[in-house]
Amino acid sequence: MAAILAPKPWIWTVIALAALALISAWIMQYGFGLYPCNLCIYQRYPYGLIVILCGLLAWRGWLAPALAAALILLLIEAGVAYYHWGVELGLIPLPQACLGVDLADDFEAFKASILADKPRCDEVAFSLFGLSIAAMNALFASLLAGLTGVVLRRQIQAN
Repeated sequence: MAAILAPKPWIWTVIALAALALISAWIMQYGFGLYPCNLCIYQRYPYGLIVILCGLLAWRGWLAPALAAALILLLIEAGVAYYHWGVELGLIPLPQACLGVDLADDFEAFKASILADKPRCDEVAFSLFGLSIAAMNALFASLLAGLTGVVLRRQIQAN
């Protein structure tokens, strides 16, 4: 376990897990028909940035900046996922953008948004052991953020 928590292997593990999270989301969407709501889409951005930005930084050998960027993006990811989980549980009011339809300026755009039948952010499409996908993502991102913080602290103390 200590070997994987060394800075270089860890950042590449985080990048691989972020890519795996994105691939899993696309498989759920395109393979199983679990179409994402707006908050689900927002949860994909930090993972994409981890793959691209942290991948470039790690490839250049800049481990501390890569770990710091990963930590910040994982905290953002966890925050969005916890927010989504709160919306699903009814603890947080449903945002206007998550009503399933887009408010439009003209009737045709409004009609098209209704026909698109986007899922609402407060409807759980799938759950496992009582946890929604947003809940599982919140816990996953929190765990990765915590471990990344430990690795980053060790990297800073070593230098």
